[in-house]
Amino acid sequence: MTTPTTTFKIGDLIFIVPGVHDKMLPSNRTGVIVGFPPQGQSLGTEIIVWNILFTNGEILKFHQRWMARVYNE
Repeated sequence: MTTPTTTFKIGDLIFIVPGVHDKMLPSNRTGVIVGFPPQGQSLGTEIIVWNILFTNGEILKFHQRWMARVYNE
C-alpha cells in the first residue's frame, strides 16, 4: 500500500505514482531513496527532489510530488 507524503528521508521505500513517464523507470515503479542532488533542490529546509535507486539498478531524480511511500499494514 502507498500513501502520498511530503516528508521523506534517505532509506524510504517509495513508489512513483501512475502517469509519470521515464524510459529508465522500471515497470514496478519501486525504489529506495539514496540521497538528493548536489544542487540541493529544496523548499526552505525541506528537500523536494530526491535521488532514487530503482529495482533495475538505475538512479533517477524525482520531485516528491510524484512519489508515495510504500509501507506495511
